[in-house]
Amino acid sequence: GTENSLTQRNLRVNPTILSGDIGTQGNRNDNAYNVISNVNNGLNATAVLDGFIIRDGQANKAEYARQRGAGMININSSPLVINCIFTSNFTLVYGGAVFNEGATSTPTFVNCVFSGNQAQWG
Repeated sequence: GTENSLTQRNLRVNPTILSGDIGTQGNRNDNAYNVISNVNNGLNATAVLDGFIIRDGQANKAEYARQRGAGMININSSPLVINCIFTSNFTLVYGGAVFNEGATSTPTFVNCVFSGNQAQWG
């Protein structure tokens, strides 16, 4: 791009997509379980995710961390998430878009959109 500063970026015109659709395009059966996996990595608010579309996670495996948080799973992890869109993520159990667990899992979401995600609970 030709931007000189972060304020010049146009997220709608130039989207950056983190997609779980890693196998055959459009076939949800071979998608990643979690698009973003923060499991016991100790992240805090100095870890910033800014301006991404997180989509097509498919947390459908009968394994604890692989049936929760299809878009993002945070176990004892607290990143700062800004200007992100969570869409079209699916999980069998908890947190279609995001699942948080643990006393130190307190992520912060600023100006984020959650749309079209599915879970049995949450």
